[in-house]
Amino acid sequence: MTLFIFIAFFSGMLLSLQQAMGGALGLKVGSMASSVVNHLGGAVLGAALLGLGVATGHLHMAGVPLLYFFGGCFGVLMVALINVAIPTIGVAGASLLLLSGQLITSLLMDQLGWLGGDIHLLNLQKIAGIILLLTGAALVFVKKEF
Repeated sequence: MTLFIFIAFFSGMLLSLQQAMGGALGLKVGSMASSVVNHLGGAVLGAALLGLGVATGHLHMAGVPLLYFFGGCFGVLMVALINVAIPTIGVAGASLLLLSGQLITSLLMDQLGWLGGDIHLLNLQKIAGIILLLTGAALVFVKKEF
């Protein structure tokens, strides 16, 4: 379990770096071009790792619902949109809002078992977590100095 917690935390660190690099690249070449470059780079690395045998699962696509292939489309849009936001609101603000949207959507998906996932019901503890996260995100944008 500890390994998976570290992996998730490290992935968040990589996401912040990726967002900052994408935002900077977006200022130079445009948001959509930056997203394309980002995803092409990711595809090349993914293919290389797959070719080296660093993979889980297999490449048999028969029987996979068509909807599952749209995740990459959402990724391209998300990167393009966040590349527009980062230069204005910063990496921390963009990350907090991205995480807030992701968490709320994830809780909804867990609650309803969307896309074949296990159902994990919403409870008061999760609602309190959402409120704290959104409060923290709002505090990042408060302009008053203490």
